[in-house]
Amino acid sequence: DAGQKMLDAIVCKRCGMAYFPHSAEDKVAHAKYHNYTTSAIRLRNLKHQHILQQFLDGSIYSIGSTSPLAEQKKAEHVRELVDNELGITTPFNCLWSETKAYFYIEDCTDIVLGYCLAHIVHRVHVLDFNDESNIDTKTEMDKMVCGIARIWVHPDHRRARIATKLLDCVR
Repeated sequence: DAGQKMLDAIVCKRCGMAYFPHSAEDKVAHAKYHNYTTSAIRLRNLKHQHILQQFLDGSIYSIGSTSPLAEQKKAEHVRELVDNELGITTPFNCLWSETKAYFYIEDCTDIVLGYCLAHIVHRVHVLDFNDESNIDTKTEMDKMVCGIARIWVHPDHRRARIATKLLDCVR
C-alpha cells in the first residue's frame, strides 16, 4: 500500500457502525457507539423481582404490569438496546398491561444474557394454505396465550439454550 491512508469506510464487525479509521472524530464516535452497543447490560437491585426459574448459571425473571415503575423503566432500556442490536427502528409503545418482559440474568454478575418480550394475545386469525398456493383466513378465531415480539441472546452466550429456556418459561 506504500504507506497510503485507507480512504474507505470500514464497518465494525461487533457493533455494525461504519466509520473512517483515519478520522479522529470518527474514531471517537465509533468508540462511544461501540461501548454503548457491545457492553454488557446489567440489571441490578430488582427488589420486586419475580423469579420464574433458576438454573446453575442464571435465573429467569419477569417484569410486567404489577412491577414497580423503576423496574419497568429498566426493562424499557434493555428493550431499546436489544432493538438496536436487532436492527429494529420502528418505535415501540410498551403497554405493560399487554406485554411482559422476561430476562435470563447471570446470577454472579447480574448481566442480562437473554431477553424475551411477550404480548398477551387473546385471539388470533389462523391462516390456511390450500393446495393452489392461496392463503385463506378461517372465519373462526383460535385462542392464543401469547405472541413473541422480541427474542435476543447475548452474542457471547448464544447456542447455550438460553432462548429455549426463556421461551419455555413464557409458555
